[in-house]
Amino acid sequence: MESIYNNWDEAAEAWLRRMVDTASNSPKDRHMFDPIEIYFRQWIMRVTKGDLVEGDIDLAVDVLFRAGVTAMQTLASEDRFSLTDMHELLVRKQHDYGHDNINSFGIIGICIRLCDKIARIKNLQGRDTNGLNEPLHDSYVDVIGYATVACMYHDGSFQLKLKGDIK
Repeated sequence: MESIYNNWDEAAEAWLRRMVDTASNSPKDRHMFDPIEIYFRQWIMRVTKGDLVEGDIDLAVDVLFRAGVTAMQTLASEDRFSLTDMHELLVRKQHDYGHDNINSFGIIGICIRLCDKIARIKNLQGRDTNGLNEPLHDSYVDVIGYATVACMYHDGSFQLKLKGDIK
């Protein structure tokens, strides 16, 4: 698939901007992770039984995008979201991880990783704590990152090289 972006960095920024636009134009629901988590738990169980139907991946990416929007709204409501910082973090992480970790398991792998983060968020919120190993904030950032990567993977732009790697 031919990408409309010149490099990985550009694609990541474009998807983050779409999330920002959606986050600022939709109501915030602090319980929005509940249906997302339920959907992915049921979907992943169905997929592991071999029951993948047409449109499943498209819908999963839409739900992943919604999870990113929800996380972004949460951080923005606490004045703890910066598009620039998020973009720079994603580029640094892509530099360190490369393509193989995501390419190995695709959208299904991203969904599982996202469910782990949502479970962590809900657990820490239920305990009314910020976390012992890393702050709760980092889990929200990870959700935004996974949502961005999922959208990029789905549109083919995840396979692009980082701007600094293009020669």
